[in-house]
Amino acid sequence: MRTGVDVRAVPARPHAHSWQPNIARRKAWGTIAQSGFLLGTMGTVALLVMLLTVLVWRGRDWLSWGLITNMPSTIAADRAGMNSAIVGSFYLVIGASLFSMVVGVSTAVLLEEYVPPGRLKRVLQTNISNLAGVPSVVYGLLGLALFVNMLQM
Repeated sequence: MRTGVDVRAVPARPHAHSWQPNIARRKAWGTIAQSGFLLGTMGTVALLVMLLTVLVWRGRDWLSWGLITNMPSTIAADRAGMNSAIVGSFYLVIGASLFSMVVGVSTAVLLEEYVPPGRLKRVLQTNISNLAGVPSVVYGLLGLALFVNMLQM
């Protein structure tokens, strides 16, 4: 019984199996890209080291323990220090870390254990994922715009 199509008469596709990944070429381009990235990183680190060296060299007369341990002063600028700024930064980092750990763990427990599957859970998880992808500088600028400019604080 013939169906009307002769299989022998249909030409085979000429390039059906001719695609082969060129592993050697990929490895060569990978090595070139890796070398370029390594060279760029080394150049950036070298610039950073040069910048820090120049800063320390030019400021060597002002560097002392008094710069770190003294309080700021508007009367004697040569004896002014950064003690309150360092201590304030330390307290801010500790406070923000504790607050964010408590809120983060509480939110994770709430979402995993208490919120039933549904639209609310999907919306909350999507918003958390989106917030995690935004750099903290954007949040700082948003806070600046909101609290300083709009609320006049």
